[in-house]
Amino acid sequence: MKLNNKGFAITSILYGLLVLFVILVGSYLTILSSQKNRYDILAEDIDETFGFNECVYKNSSENCEDTLIDIASLVPYRAEYTGKYNFIVNGVECFSYLYEGNTIDSTSSLKCYTDDLTLVSGNNVFLKQIYY
Repeated sequence: MKLNNKGFAITSILYGLLVLFVILVGSYLTILSSQKNRYDILAEDIDETFGFNECVYKNSSENCEDTLIDIASLVPYRAEYTGKYNFIVNGVECFSYLYEGNTIDSTSSLKCYTDDLTLVSGNNVFLKQIYY
C-alpha cells in the first residue's frame, strides 16, 4: 500500500496555520483584556480624585438638597464653581461640566447630557445642584 505524502504535507501545513491563528487570536484577546483592566483602574482613580462629591446647596443638616433656580432669570449665567452642574431642561434631568468663569449666554446654548449621554436642549432650564 502506497501513502499519499502530498495530502499529509498539506494537512500538516493547514493544522500548523490553524494553531498559529488560534495563538494569535488568544494573544490579541489577552492584550485587549489587560488594556481594558488598565483603563478601568484609571477611570476609578479619576472618579475618586475628581468625583465631585461636595455639593453647593445644603440643608441645615449639611446634607445635599436639590434646589430649582430658573437660569433664564440669571442669563448670562457665570459659573461660580468648577464641577458637575445638574439641570432640569424641559422636564428632563441632565448634567454639564462647567469651569469656574464659564458663561451660559442663553438657555438654548447650554449643552446638557442625560446619564446615557443623550444631548438635551431647550429653553425651560432650571439649575438643580452643583457638585464640586
